Amino acid sequence: MKDVGLAIRTDVRSSGKKGNPSPKELSSRGVPASESLWLDGLEQREDKWKDELSLGLTIKHILQMVFPKKYQPIYYDMSLSFMNLVLSEKTVSGTRIKEMLQHNNFSEATFHNKILPRLKSVGMIKTIKQNNGSSDSSRVAYTYDTSFSNFFEIVCNDYKRIIRLAETRHETNGGEAI
Repeated sequence: MKDVGLAIRTDVRSSGKKGNPSPKELSSRGVPASESLWLDGLEQREDKWKDELSLGLTIKHILQMVFPKKYQPIYYDMSLSFMNLVLSEKTVSGTRIKEMLQHNNFSEATFHNKILPRLKSVGMIKTIKQNNGSSDSSRVAYTYDTSFSNFFEIVCNDYKRIIRLAETRHETNGGEAI
């Protein structure tokens, strides 16, 4: 067995206790891009966006974390065009998406297989069913979602809380770990 930094408890497997009898080994290439966000050095990012940050981040800055332009330029461009469309129209139908893809000469397969699932999984967009007149027929459309921002708001608030607790502990008893 190749050493990939995965510890398998053989006592669990052989004793008949619960557990995964054949765990999947971790890839030696790291976390898959489809399951991560790109957060390169914050100092570098601040230097690059110095003039723009005074006005606040835009969708292009946020999409750099989901589809880093340096590594996924086509995915980034497709997602930026799509998110700009969603943000300007609120609800986007399949027909509008197809028009946008054709206008920008983007691959429909790439959009539906890579971009759309990723934006949904990180909580930037959501699927809604659109009624097109008849009661039994509905079509899928997309709109923006706040799950992405809600998640990071919770993370940021909890990190601030952890820091405040650490500061309080340092002031009162020399600072034990949280």
